[in-house]
Amino acid sequence: MGVKENLNKAINESMLGDSVRVSKFFMHYELADTVMDFMTDLLGRDIRAKIIRSDFYYWHIDFCDEKGNATPLTEDELKELAEIIGVEEINADDEPEYKGDALDDDDSLKLIQLIMPFEISNTSADEDGVRFIGPELTLPESLKRTEPQEEDEEEITILDYEHVCPCGSHLFTGHQLMRADVIVDGDGGFYDNLDCGLDAAVYDSEKPYGPFRCMKCHTEYDELSDVGKGD
Repeated sequence: MGVKENLNKAINESMLGDSVRVSKFFMHYELADTVMDFMTDLLGRDIRAKIIRSDFYYWHIDFCDEKGNATPLTEDELKELAEIIGVEEINADDEPEYKGDALDDDDSLKLIQLIMPFEISNTSADEDGVRFIGPELTLPESLKRTEPQEEDEEEITILDYEHVCPCGSHLFTGHQLMRADVIVDGDGGFYDNLDCGLDAAVYDSEKPYGPFRCMKCHTEYDELSDVGKGD
């Protein structure tokens, strides 16, 4: 059996389906080191930064010293950075008294996009780091997984989702209360997750609640029933 036949056989027997996505995971400290190297080269002085996980899946960049104290960028540096990432003005979370010591999640993503070797379509942060997800790549027809079709096989009906963002995405980030087995210390405080990981330790969860944010265009909705209203 030739190389191409072996490759086709391996793909047909895998669970890849017809497409794959490129992704890259950074530990928080790895991403911070990458940002610091880039910013130091860009601005010509030593820049220190840390990655802050906020609002469950979201994250942003803070500029700080070795002790974690805020170290704002200068006005000229903010203007230069704004030009580089393609925005008119940098203002973390549109704060009235912004001091230049952080980037909001959108500007943080624009900065990382300059470094990432692929187009970022989505990100997801957890307690360990941030995963950057690239666009969906369609496999060539010759490499797609093929399924044997039976004559009497019923046609599969694809159900429409009740709420679809105007951008076309049916996926949103929300919030969810979960109950899990964890390790506690002698004072009854949280100490660590079990070795099996948080996902495996969850034994009960409630229905996700808002606000909900589209994973493609990042539009935020208080409720899923608000999706598409006003567009």
